[in-house]
Order: sequence, then structure tokens, then C-alpha cells
Amino acid sequence: MFTAATKISEENQSSEFSYELDISGILTEIPQCLNVNIGKIEIDILNGLDYDEFDQAPVLTEDSQGVLGIIETKDLHYLFKRKMKLSFKSSFIKKDFTSSKTSFNEILRIFENTKSVLVTQGTKEEDGIVLGLLTLADLNKSSFRAILYQLFAELEVSLSKIVDQKFEDHWEWINLLNQDQQMLLIGGWEIAKRNKVNLRPINGANLTQILKIIGNSEELRKAMNFNTKNKYEDSANKIPDIRNKIMHPVRPLVLNSTDVSRLRKCLISITELQKLADQILAAGV
Repeated sequence: MFTAATKISEENQSSEFSYELDISGILTEIPQCLNVNIGKIEIDILNGLDYDEFDQAPVLTEDSQGVLGIIETKDLHYLFKRKMKLSFKSSFIKKDFTSSKTSFNEILRIFENTKSVLVTQGTKEEDGIVLGLLTLADLNKSSFRAILYQLFAELEVSLSKIVDQKFEDHWEWINLLNQDQQMLLIGGWEIAKRNKVNLRPINGANLTQILKIIGNSEELRKAMNFNTKNKYEDSANKIPDIRNKIMHPVRPLVLNSTDVSRLRKCLISITELQKLADQILAAGV
């Protein structure tokens, strides 16, 4: 028998989802950005933004020594067509800043509401100089995916241990998968045996399959404090699609605020399941 885990309340899920994230490695540093200065708007800057299809640009002081905020390209066109200068007090300049040391939850919350943010050095926004510009597109970079992959991998390892320890006979959990999944898993296991590679069947299961096994086992679901299959699936079903996108580096991970919201909810589910799995494994089987 398993010792049931303690369910994480919805109120505490976001606080649990607080992995610190150093975003300095995925942003574009200010010197490498296409920036616009306070004062007259230069046509070359506008042409460059249009050519590269940049939706926004950092706004610098006239001497380029300070970073004031972000302005959207469409707003620069508006000012340019009217032969207006960009001033310090322009309402078009967005003062969107965040620290280089932030949490996954916070950075995704930001991108649920905006497409870009300026990143400052230090643990607080006001602690340091502006390092660079972080955009929604940067969340598709391989370095960001690598951090996400680690969270998915840790959950897969923990849940596979629970399944392997629960069922003495591996055929019991294999039979919880559909026939196609069984054939793939058993085929890989047989090939490993023919090559004299000593693996357990669970080593051939991926995260999506392991989540399905737990969902089809009433005892495991209840051990993880999900009283109904629907409640479990509300949490677990957020994971496979995001997992597949992370495993395919050329496939976009996020394209809009809806994708960001979906990713954030998925990571909250992963945090919840990881916490529950850790409790079960710590209590022993």
C-alpha cells in the first residue's frame, strides 16, 4: 500500500511554482538591440525595425547612456508620420521591467500580458542597470527549453519509480496502456533483451504513458490524492502536448499569450504532481 500524499491547495500552487530563473542567458543585450533614442525619429531605425519585423524597440536617452522603456514599432510610425519627436514623457513608452533573477511563474505571468520586457541586473528591478530586452520569441530558445526539459524529466523519473514499486508484476501496469502503446513498449524491451541490455520494462515508458498508467490505476490516483479520474486528468492532461513541443526544438513553444497561459498552467500541474510524488517516495511503499 502507498501512503497518500497531501494535496497542494490551489492557493499554494503558484507559490510552490517558484523556481528561480536566470533569464540573462536568453535575452538580447541592449548593445545588440535595434534601439531608438529620445528626440527625432530616424527613418533608418524605422526601416530596420520593419525589415527585421521587430514589434518593439528599447528607448534610450539622447546620449544612449540610459534605458527608459520600450516603444512599439507601430507607435514610432505614428509619431514619424506626424513629424513628432519622441519625448521623455511620451505615453507610448512602456515602463516594463523585471529582474534578471525571477521565478518561472512571474516571467510567464508577465508574458500573459505583454510581448516584451526589459531585464535589470540584480534581485530587484531597481538594483541594477538594464541588461537587455526579453521578448515572447525568446521563450522558444533552446536554452529556455532546456530548463523546462529538466522539470519534465524529474517528474518522469519520480512517477516511473512509483509505478515500478507499486506493481511487482510489470504486466499489471503494461495492461493499463492501450494495445498500440503496449506493442511499442514490449518491442523495445525485447530488443534490449536480445542485445543483452538489462533494462526494466518501465525504462521504455515515456512521461505521457506513465501519466496514463497512473490515471488508469485507482490505487495510484488515490495515493496521489486524486479522488476521481476527472480531477487527475484535469491536472495530468495539461502535460503531454507541452512535453511534445519541448522535445521537438524546431516546433514553436509559445506564439501568443494563450500559449504562455497554457504553459504556465502546465508547469503548475507539474509542480503539483512532483510534490505529491516526492511525498509518496519519501514515505516509502
